[in-house]
Amino acid sequence: MEIADNHVHDVGLTYPSAIALTGDGDNCRISHNHVHHTPYSAVTCGGKDNRIEANRIHHAMQELHDGAGIYCFGGKGIVLCDNFIYDILDTGGSNRHADPKLTAYRQGKVEFAPDSPARELGIEPIDVGAAGPRP
Repeated sequence: MEIADNHVHDVGLTYPSAIALTGDGDNCRISHNHVHHTPYSAVTCGGKDNRIEANRIHHAMQELHDGAGIYCFGGKGIVLCDNFIYDILDTGGSNRHADPKLTAYRQGKVEFAPDSPARELGIEPIDVGAAGPRP
């Protein structure tokens, strides 16, 4: 299954636990989407051998507190790369979250503000121009 080149926003108006994009199952690819203004996680993924890449995600977690911009759960071989995640409210979640049971987890580097704690962790910036839907 592939979910690509979409602009998804303002989901969960009736049910705030709604998730904008979900890649459950095996061999899913979620790429080049622009997801914003969600009450809960913008993208979730479980299953096996899935890839989440080059998505632009912002203003997620507007109401609920136990998710993230990208939330991966109980998967195997999930690859995350070149996603640009920003303006996530500090609700107790994080910009991306991986379940400790994952067997593979790689995250592309993103551009961080000068005072971002990510800089202290040694995470270096990348060009985020490719994130979001392709023209």
